[in-house]
Amino acid sequence: MLVGPVNRQHPLSHSHKVRLSLHLLRHCAAKRFSFPLWSSIHKALFSFPPHTARLASTSTPSPSFTLPKMKNIILFDFDGTITAHDTINVLASLAAARNPHTTPLWEDIVTRYVADHADHLKSYKPEAKDRTTLAQELKFLESLGSVEQKSVDRVGGSGLFAALKGEDFKAFGRQAVVQEKPEGGNIQKTKGAAIHDDEPRVEAEDEERVELRNGFREFVDVAQKKGWELGIVSINWSREFIEGVLGIKDLVAGDRIKANGIRWPGGKVEGYEDGNGKKVLMTVEDKLRAMRDLVNEIRSDWTDDERGGKVAYFGDSTTDMACLVEADLGVVISDENHESKLLKVLKRVGLDVPHVKECNGGEGLVWAKDFDQFLSSKAIETLEG
Repeated sequence: MLVGPVNRQHPLSHSHKVRLSLHLLRHCAAKRFSFPLWSSIHKALFSFPPHTARLASTSTPSPSFTLPKMKNIILFDFDGTITAHDTINVLASLAAARNPHTTPLWEDIVTRYVADHADHLKSYKPEAKDRTTLAQELKFLESLGSVEQKSVDRVGGSGLFAALKGEDFKAFGRQAVVQEKPEGGNIQKTKGAAIHDDEPRVEAEDEERVELRNGFREFVDVAQKKGWELGIVSINWSREFIEGVLGIKDLVAGDRIKANGIRWPGGKVEGYEDGNGKKVLMTVEDKLRAMRDLVNEIRSDWTDDERGGKVAYFGDSTTDMACLVEADLGVVISDENHESKLLKVLKRVGLDVPHVKECNGGEGLVWAKDFDQFLSSKAIETLEG
């Protein structure tokens, strides 16, 4: 008899019983055991009240059964999620530092982008107040691709980044990041704490420095200790810049970043190679495609049991909407002092997004100010259960 006396020191939750039952069913099928045998085990598992049943033996000890170890995948947006602010102006400052004559080019690109975006908003129907479903909002967000494409084409045609190589972006990312380190018992913010002596130094103004969001490094440490897989999905123009900011060897393998790159020579923005060319990542649908590609790549060499883990996605902007909704756990990053544009849009289309402090675990959408808040909430139990 497989099910024995209650052991309250090793309870099985209802969800664990379900997983174990499915695991045993696959085992029985593989060994060509009879269905009645699995059925009797299944009934025995659920014959006790929740959190009391366990596998045991009434006489001689039987081989121990363990739940399959499932892996989680944690994906992040970069700008405004991992970083406290958008970094597009930081990239532009790199070009200006190397060639001051590019400053007017960048200002023209920004001015024309803002004008194109405003014109699109005026002409698009239905208007924001009348878009009350997720499908309507995603269709609108995808329509912005034409605006984004014009801007990307202007960047490539202007020669803004024409003289910069991948290593230049990586080095500048290392130099621009604001790092916090203890000194005399205090936390001191320093720029370029990770600079290498052989790197070309490009000074950045305070407003052009990159600051990581609170708790990000600590969250990464927790995730790595638990064996969770990490990845980044970003519409940032330079994957090498992202690698420089994060010191990528300590975070995630370079091939776990789905982002654009800036070709040298010429300075043209191009996407990652996905078998269908290098389409630039610009829209909500592009990010969803990249997220799916990355999840499939990570899981490609996993066992069936390992694939049963969850996917969590952290994002801050409307281009993250589809990824946040598709993930098992979608975490919206938003400052507490105001309701972000993304939170307002999600509310408008009827999606409930409670703060992590109000979350009792479970899948769906939540929001947090930073990774510190997430780590101290019950939301993380969704990934640990």
